[in-house]
Amino acid sequence: MIEIITRPDYEQAVQMGFNPLLDWRNFKVNFLLRVTLQKELFGSSDFQVQNDKFYHWAWENSIKCCAETGKPLHNYSSVYISHIISRGSDRRMSIDCRNFNILSFNAHQQWESSKNKKMNIWRMNQLVIKLLKEDYNL
Repeated sequence: MIEIITRPDYEQAVQMGFNPLLDWRNFKVNFLLRVTLQKELFGSSDFQVQNDKFYHWAWENSIKCCAETGKPLHNYSSVYISHIISRGSDRRMSIDCRNFNILSFNAHQQWESSKNKKMNIWRMNQLVIKLLKEDYNL
């Protein structure tokens, strides 16, 4: 695990082709730095504008395949960006770069239903949920 503590650490990792905000398995970004960077990327007093920026960033920085089925997805749609922890539970986490999956429409609906425990992404998402809750002191 590589710790990113300062902005120069972050910028060096980005210059080397990594995305520390997204790659939570290999990088631990200092929480205050993470929040600052995410506000710079998506920050807006308008929640809808903020979400739109986040959805586009998530799509552009991800593999264009459903994380559940592995099937390719074509053409951007915000429907393909599924929050792991819902936007409504904590607005601070709604723009956290670790808090999403790329999912097909059907998989997105399943994730938001009571059938989500049967999904392939369930176990990995539980790790992300634990990580997010620890970082946000929930």
